[in-house]
Amino acid sequence: MLNPRRFWELVVIVIGISSAGYIALRTIGPRLGLPFAGFIGGFVSATATIGSMGTRAARDHGLFRACVAGAVLTSIATIAQMVVVLSAVSVSTMRALSLPLLFGGISAVGYGVFFLRDAAKEKGGEPTQQGRAFSLKSALLFAGTLFSIIFFSAAAAHWLGTRGLILSAGIAGFADTHSAAISVAALVKSGKITANDAVVPILTGLTTNTATKGVVVGIAGGKRLFWNILPGLVLLVLSAWAGLLVP
Repeated sequence: MLNPRRFWELVVIVIGISSAGYIALRTIGPRLGLPFAGFIGGFVSATATIGSMGTRAARDHGLFRACVAGAVLTSIATIAQMVVVLSAVSVSTMRALSLPLLFGGISAVGYGVFFLRDAAKEKGGEPTQQGRAFSLKSALLFAGTLFSIIFFSAAAAHWLGTRGLILSAGIAGFADTHSAAISVAALVKSGKITANDAVVPILTGLTTNTATKGVVVGIAGGKRLFWNILPGLVLLVLSAWAGLLVP
């Protein structure tokens, strides 16, 4: 079962990402600093990074476009990290998922570049207020929400085991798409399933994790941020699944 220590790890991650965004904001400037922080933070926790960008966007409307770009660029990190972890666990699984991840990666890059250019063109670009590096209250609230998702997802996935691999990977994906992918790829490596059998469960985990990101960004950043980021999330998922249609 999930260790409660994970909750405080999430709090530290959220504070770290928020602080990194603040430092990038002050040193590079908001137009490029926040997108850069979003991309790098995506390798640590894309969901936490999106939540952090949403919180900042809701707090300072003058940084809205830069926060959108930062949140969108986390998707590129998600795909890149997926390639790395799958290659490390099972090369055959990575090969089986090469086209879905390629298609998803291209869509993420395209959508991310669009908003990055939009942020760069933004007039002025100075924040309306300097604010603090992070909000402990916001970090605790967000970590509590994400911890709850992780807890129930882990419990459900543990109960299902390999009896329903697709459902199990999908539930685990709500918490972390990479952990779900690693678990499935490990089954391939051990010879329990084939690489082709792993494709749909891993993509299901990616889909449910993307749904989690949508919920998080809506809660943290409000409707405006949600509707700006949602098309990119949907496009990534549809592009990844479309990769299965290529012979």
